[in-house]
Amino acid sequence: MASPTLGFAEASITRFSALAHVRDTLTEQSAQKLWEAEAAVDAEKRRLVNDIADDPGEV
Repeated sequence: MASPTLGFAEASITRFSALAHVRDTLTEQSAQKLWEAEAAVDAEKRRLVNDIADDPGEV
């Protein structure tokens, strides 16, 4: 039979691994959202530049 200390250590390692997985998943999701926001800003910049180029008198 495993000692109580060993059981506690194993449970702690399992919990730590689960938390690390959650952290990694959230980090990936955050990075994806940041990339999407940057792409949207870049698209808006291009649209504005094109609008100005098409009709510079509007600015």
